[in-house]
Amino acid sequence: FPSHDSIGERDRYICLLQEREEGRISNLQRQVKFPLTCNGVVVCHYIADFQYVDEHALLVVEDFKGVLTDTFQLKAKMFKACYEGR
Repeated sequence: FPSHDSIGERDRYICLLQEREEGRISNLQRQVKFPLTCNGVVVCHYIADFQYVDEHALLVVEDFKGVLTDTFQLKAKMFKACYEGR
């Protein structure tokens, strides 16, 4: 398996691989980079652990975190503001 930041992230990836094998998800990707912009300026990037299409044809962006750091919480809010509804 590719390297992961934590055992939990690795285990989640294994579960997602199984779901893909069962046809419950598709287009599984790892470490997807999203620019976070404000007034047309890229402030930083959010790198999601996983992105896939679920069984309802919805795009899912997922992160596995053991600890919710302040930086992650800020980037998650910015991501939601930039990408929600797309």
